[in-house]
Amino acid sequence: LQVLHGIDRDELGVTWDLRNLFWGDAGINKWGSEHRRRWYAYVRAVRGDEVYADLERRADAVNSGAVKVDYEAVERDLLATIAERKETA
Repeated sequence: LQVLHGIDRDELGVTWDLRNLFWGDAGINKWGSEHRRRWYAYVRAVRGDEVYADLERRADAVNSGAVKVDYEAVERDLLATIAERKETA
């Protein structure tokens, strides 16, 4: 298994956003890279229009320089999510 990014991992605003992550294998990863429009349509269908639009807004805000990624906040959110999932497992 591999972790796949819905919106490219070089879009720093959403690289670590858990809503942008999917499970897959090397074949799916390759297919998504070769068929980006269809992959993005899949991501939108699975995550929903509202989440997809939010991911795009966050990616664009970082790309434009309007905001910077707060990696300390990212780390806190990831650790909180891991702790929450452990409690429910």
